[in-house]
Amino acid sequence: MMSDEKHTIITKVDCSSAAAQPNATPAESGDLTTRISVHDDSASVSLALSDEKPPSVDFFAISLKTETGEYQVPLQAPQSANQVQVTKDGKTYTVTGSGQGVSPTEGDVHQVTFGIHVTCP
Repeated sequence: MMSDEKHTIITKVDCSSAAAQPNATPAESGDLTTRISVHDDSASVSLALSDEKPPSVDFFAISLKTETGEYQVPLQAPQSANQVQVTKDGKTYTVTGSGQGVSPTEGDVHQVTFGIHVTCP
């Protein structure tokens, strides 16, 4: 979901884990980073999540095409600890927050809210 628009992606979810890269841009936290990627013709989601307890979001990127236009939140790291929240239950993640992006109703860069629920295989 972005702002008030909802979309369900039913394609394969790609999940991989690797050692965190604290010197990467944006930096990765914790010991292990889980990268999640999923897309279809209308939407794409890319996430990097830490193995910390509770987990944190190291970076995110989201796009969604709707009848009214396209939402785009380009690759970015959260600017504060409360900007993007993540919960984990087994292999299922729920990510909520906001990021700098554009939406169909506003052409200028502004805060775009989103919510993502994804399960890794």
